[in-house]
Amino acid sequence: MQKTLKKLTALILLLCVFLTGCTYSYTENYYTVFSSLYMSVNYCKGSDDGIKSIADDLDAKINPDNPTSFVSIFNEMGIGELQVDKQVYDLVSLSLDLYQKTNGAFDITLSSLSKAWSVDHNSLEQYSPNSFPSLPSYDSLNAYSSYMQSISVKEQDGNYYLSKTNANAKIDLGGIAKGYLADLVSARLTQNGVQSAIVDISGNLYLLGNKIEKNGSLADWKVGVNDCFNSGVGYLCGIVCPPSVAVVTSGTYERGYEKDGVKVNHIINPFTRMPVGVEYDNGYTNSNSSVVSATVIGSNSALCDAIATAICVLGLQDGKTLAQRENLNALIVTSDGKYTVVGDIEFMNGEFELNQMERV
Repeated sequence: MQKTLKKLTALILLLCVFLTGCTYSYTENYYTVFSSLYMSVNYCKGSDDGIKSIADDLDAKINPDNPTSFVSIFNEMGIGELQVDKQVYDLVSLSLDLYQKTNGAFDITLSSLSKAWSVDHNSLEQYSPNSFPSLPSYDSLNAYSSYMQSISVKEQDGNYYLSKTNANAKIDLGGIAKGYLADLVSARLTQNGVQSAIVDISGNLYLLGNKIEKNGSLADWKVGVNDCFNSGVGYLCGIVCPPSVAVVTSGTYERGYEKDGVKVNHIINPFTRMPVGVEYDNGYTNSNSSVVSATVIGSNSALCDAIATAICVLGLQDGKTLAQRENLNALIVTSDGKYTVVGDIEFMNGEFELNQMERV
């Protein structure tokens, strides 16, 4: 009789847990990071304590507009060496490595060109859509070049150093910083006991763990990729994602402006010294076959961030080769309505723009 009562009590407790304790819910918090970007953290269990401090600390180190940041001090100094902290060392070291792996497509020394085209952060914030200045003359672009070859990093006796052999060398880590921050935040959430989370840093996603349904069951994540053609459909496509992956999209369709019929965006092609999608033939014109959207999926958000940018520069075929070489999944879309897929991507069913496009 006593054993029966114990079993009955255990069953009742189990049913109570099932009925009342297994309703899982997510908590969502928003933060401003890197001065003007947003960070949304939607998490289940645990807490997001400390992640705003992580973002603020990184911003203080790499913000080129902050005169006391390592990046700002490095940009203003002449030829020489600067002691930095490990995060700055890691970011620049990874950037130098990716410069080699992308054959120069990922370049953190193009801030002067971004300013010349008025697509740097300050210009995009300053000008209204109809007030951007005239486009730079084609001949004036010859004055700009990459300085990646003059930058190096060094680790010695537990200290980290960043040096340059050309006083004109300046760096901007904006092309990799969001992805790097997502990695830091996800690691902190895991330390805080978070089992499942969506970290969204101005469109850069990191999906921590599995999605947890209200009843506690695990599910795949489903992510909508923004329509890069503004067709009104809503999403380019929907992607089913496995646990703990970054989903990063770089594109030429959001941050930029149109001047004299030319679509100018924030991704600079270091080989042409022009924004991706802009060509020159006795005048600036729009390319009809450039990459307008590159979505990259992988476990390392910083890597995905940089590779997505590099794919936009390299174009469809070379970008596809790069993603394959780095063992990343990718969806690459061009301005003439074509796309290619790298790796094993599971697409959602539905009314999506991608359904009407040509796969190559």
